Amino acid sequence: YEHRLADEQELDLTARTGLDYVFRNDGRLQLYAGLDAVAGYEQAFNNDKTYRIGAAPLFGMLVFVTDYLSFSVEPRLVGLYSYFDNPAPSPDADEWTVDLKGDSLLIVSIHF
Repeated sequence: YEHRLADEQELDLTARTGLDYVFRNDGRLQLYAGLDAVAGYEQAFNNDKTYRIGAAPLFGMLVFVTDYLSFSVEPRLVGLYSYFDNPAPSPDADEWTVDLKGDSLLIVSIHF
């Protein structure tokens, strides 16, 4: 969720869920692959609305520092269909995009 105020108000909601399969588990190191489903909604200050839906295959590596703390990296290739619902007189539009996401993201997790 992201909501920007100031001169240009904007609301951005994104949800992501998915499944992972661990194909190598060496105690402190796990390698896994998975697939995420992605959906989103964005509304700009000028009432432009964008709806997004897509999928993201991913590969990840997780390293346990302790039994309860881990660090992981999870780059994913995100394919999205976006529909732009623009107010008149601008025409509505749509597009397909494929981007590499999470390539510079370090995830810190606490395990119970």
